[in-house]
Amino acid sequence: MTYNMAWNEWINLLNMLDVSKMVAHSATHRKETRGAHAREDFPDQDDKNGLFNIFLTKGENGQPVIQKQPSDLKYMKPEDLVNA
Repeated sequence: MTYNMAWNEWINLLNMLDVSKMVAHSATHRKETRGAHAREDFPDQDDKNGLFNIFLTKGENGQPVIQKQPSDLKYMKPEDLVNA
């Protein structure tokens, strides 16, 4: 059995494209700047409305389906984040 490096690189490229699409899709869904996802149209971080995680699943038509779930802040509360 021969190791096919080109095939592995092709699979890696397809996976990287999928992940890049998901990151871009979730970043455009967030209406604020958060961490490394800086947006010119929403330059400020909004801890009152923006403390949630975005989960993507593949829909029946192949398009991403978005689910938002509140962030579980075990160690800090939103008011602590302003002073952090």
